[in-house]
Amino acid sequence: DPLTGPVGFDVLNVGDAGRLPPWGKATVARTSGEVAQMWADAGLDAPSPRIDPDEQVVIAMTIADDACPPTLEGFVRDGTTIEPLFVDREEACEEPLLGHTYLVAIDWATVGDAFTFRLPAQPLADLPEVKREVERLPAEPAVEVSWELDETTPAAGDPLSGTVTVENRSGAPIEGTTCGDFFAVRLRGPDAEQVVARLACAQRFVIPEGRSSYDLTGTTTHTSCTTMADPPPDALVCEPDGSIPALPDGTYEALLDQGGTALVPPPDPIEVTIT
Repeated sequence: DPLTGPVGFDVLNVGDAGRLPPWGKATVARTSGEVAQMWADAGLDAPSPRIDPDEQVVIAMTIADDACPPTLEGFVRDGTTIEPLFVDREEACEEPLLGHTYLVAIDWATVGDAFTFRLPAQPLADLPEVKREVERLPAEPAVEVSWELDETTPAAGDPLSGTVTVENRSGAPIEGTTCGDFFAVRLRGPDAEQVVARLACAQRFVIPEGRSSYDLTGTTTHTSCTTMADPPPDALVCEPDGSIPALPDGTYEALLDQGGTALVPPPDPIEVTIT
């Protein structure tokens, strides 16, 4: 019976609070694509871990505590609800209240096909209780995304191109806004991360019902540089001709970047090796 016995889990990372989730919040990732986006949102270096969606689901949660993050000892059950059990470390820690983000893979075999994740209220930080309903990914999701790149071993400085295909079975068009192309390629590596620049305008963008495909573009350069005569120590200096420098050689994780608010689930990342 998956509703008895301990909850199986693996702690993937514990760190200072990243960009997401904010204090006292929890987010859920059921595919490697969603994990990769979660990993990036938490400010963690690429590559992100891969999961088997039939075996595990990943939860990111940010709690408020002192300078030493407590240890996640396990989960407490209450029927189909599970709640993290944190234990303070033995060593003395400084008192300032800090945010700590935990990324935890939970074994589906120990929680059934659906469960409620409960993050208790945190009175010291004035944070209310949070609950998230978590279900297995259906065999045929309402919206499914696949993508491919024309080249996965480009030379440094070369452009990237590819195609993203959306299978929209939701029964209705998916509408949003963008400025220029909605989809783009974004590279993340251990030593460099691109930020896709978007123009400040709002054009209507619609993904129709059924299958549709979209062209993709990207770069193998950094996304910004400075021409200042006396740049800050951590600034990237432009090339003598004013161009943006190429990314360092190495292996990167390509993510599907979406303009404005994301409209579709992120597909699994693609490995790109710059030579």
